[in-house]
Amino acid sequence: MADLVQADRRALISMTPAPAREGSTLSASLKDFLQAVDQPSHRLP
Repeated sequence: MADLVQADRRALISMTPAPAREGSTLSASLKDFLQAVDQPSHRLP
């Protein structure tokens, strides 16, 4: 299970631009992204 989480995290980090790779920045970006996805008014056209 822990291996799965690590692999998932590595995949996420590898898809993230270098400047956003710091832990706190990454979490904040993901939170913002998930919130935007949850709110239909913020969806991209």
